Amino acid sequence: MSSSGLNFVERYEHVLDLSDRARSLGLALCRAQRHFGDFFLKTLLARVAGQVFWLHVALAKKVELLGPLSARLQFSRRSVTAEPPTLKRFQSELSAINKSLRKLRKSARNHVDTSLEFLAADALTRLEDCFAEIELWIDDGPTPVTMLAASDGLLRDCILYEQTGPARKGNELRDRILQKDSIRALYLSANAYLELSAVDIVSDLILIVDAERPNGFQSLIADLARQLVDEVRHAELLANRVADMGFEFGCAPVTLHSWRAYNSVNTLPEKLAMQHVLQEGVGLDASARNVKKLQDIGDLKSADLYAQIVADEMNHVRLGTRWLKRLVGRRMWKVVAKVEDVSKQIDPLPSIPIAVELRLACGFSRNYVSNRRLAHGAQDLKDHLPQWHNNCDT
Repeated sequence: MSSSGLNFVERYEHVLDLSDRARSLGLALCRAQRHFGDFFLKTLLARVAGQVFWLHVALAKKVELLGPLSARLQFSRRSVTAEPPTLKRFQSELSAINKSLRKLRKSARNHVDTSLEFLAADALTRLEDCFAEIELWIDDGPTPVTMLAASDGLLRDCILYEQTGPARKGNELRDRILQKDSIRALYLSANAYLELSAVDIVSDLILIVDAERPNGFQSLIADLARQLVDEVRHAELLANRVADMGFEFGCAPVTLHSWRAYNSVNTLPEKLAMQHVLQEGVGLDASARNVKKLQDIGDLKSADLYAQIVADEMNHVRLGTRWLKRLVGRRMWKVVAKVEDVSKQIDPLPSIPIAVELRLACGFSRNYVSNRRLAHGAQDLKDHLPQWHNNCDT
């Protein structure tokens, strides 16, 4: 039967099948992060994963709106395969999804299902550019694994080093050092790879959530997919800024300390606490501090970039505090304390003055913020982030 001839049930069975195809591709792309090491290939695959998970969730919610009518739909979920990840396979799957979206768009238009038509059209716009980018990588080929640096189950196209000592002083911004363009480029380059580690972590979290399926798991996957796209944007913005400054990106040795700390805990709540509450929380403080330090030395473009990152980091920290509370309830801060103790042994977080107003706005308890303020001091946001200064009664 032609797509224009699809009846209501057939059309929404097609929606269910397409949603599951998108989920299957998204999971495969998340698993593939451990098999590739090229910075911009990894960000591309993560961007595609974020978009197909958006499609999966949007289509699933569309079916949910049918209510009792959805019981009439017949559907068989795809089994998850362990096929080796290849770019040609991803391109083929993406091509099939685009073809299904065009069929769905036509059917929805013919039956005046306007919201479904617009959803399909939006998805096509999001995915067609990704298809072209994958094709370019197929032509050039990813860097052979033998030419990549490897550590802790991840691959990188840069120099890796093992962190030593109790603190990472290299993450502390100092005016007299960062005034030098070359040092600032090294700092931005290293931070881009730190964002890439966040891409690896969020990809792994999506796989865990899909496997464990806690209550409300689809909403959590949707939140993580949005974060995945954010982390890609941060990584690419920082990398492009290094190039704009006239320096070679990837010139700074990097460490996988955040990935190592994330892997040192076992349960989903602990992993969310490690990544979203601890790591993203300190990342929020650091990004807010970077805005001021970069403004002070006159690098307004980099400062503006970090102001954008601050806004996204707040959403990521909120994600963590909200879901951790939902998963463990009143035990939330006990879980945070436990993973903080683990982090001190594996990956001691840098001592950065806390952005009090931002932390409170993200769901941190006043007791937690007060203790961290006593240990690390507090930032004054009134000049560089005035919209948050005195936003909360501290």
